[in-house]
Amino acid sequence: MTLIGTPPNGVLVTQMGQIFPDAPEFAFMTWMTFALPMSLVFLFTSWVLLTRFVFPLPATTPFSGKAFIADEIIQKLATESPGKPPSILAYSSDTALNQSVPALAVAHFRAQHDQRIN
Repeated sequence: MTLIGTPPNGVLVTQMGQIFPDAPEFAFMTWMTFALPMSLVFLFTSWVLLTRFVFPLPATTPFSGKAFIADEIIQKLATESPGKPPSILAYSSDTALNQSVPALAVAHFRAQHDQRIN
């Protein structure tokens, strides 16, 4: 939504200045007066489409977020499935490697650097 929020917006500002040198520059507030109303319209439209057409809630049953989480989600998560232990192991090992490998690489290169100096 903001002018600096995504790379294409920055490219647009740069290209507009190069292709159309006489065009006025984009200021932050100018961009926000253009993008904020449009973003709000898209947000509301998306909400209506998702809640009314794509994933409509049944009209006969009241929906309570807490009850849904307690009854449906937690019960599904609590049941053991054959894929859970391998997934947990894979995620844990991946996380451990992602945390330790950069530190080991830094230590290795620092040791090589210290050997060259000495």
